[in-house]
Amino acid sequence: MFGKKKSKTGPMALSGFLSRQVAKEWEKVPSDSDHWMKFMAVQRPHDGDADSVDIRIFDQWVAETGKIKVTDYASLDAHPELILFEGLYNEKAKKVDLKYKKAA
Repeated sequence: MFGKKKSKTGPMALSGFLSRQVAKEWEKVPSDSDHWMKFMAVQRPHDGDADSVDIRIFDQWVAETGKIKVTDYASLDAHPELILFEGLYNEKAKKVDLKYKKAA
């Protein structure tokens, strides 16, 4: 019970470090967004690396507006248009490798 990490599968707010990394990447992307962005993340364990997770960043506001319920990483498979960034995140090493996915 103690000492074991609880598996996070549902959408979660970005940590401070991850939020800064997403902001850096977002600056590189031309945006015509007319609403406040509500970035959220979903993750799953990364094969072959216990310290890393596959991560997807999406805009919760767009999902809610479209009445799309994002429950976990796999739920975005049916809605790739919601994925803004996708990549690998290692919280322990403070390393992020994100790729912009949203079509212009």
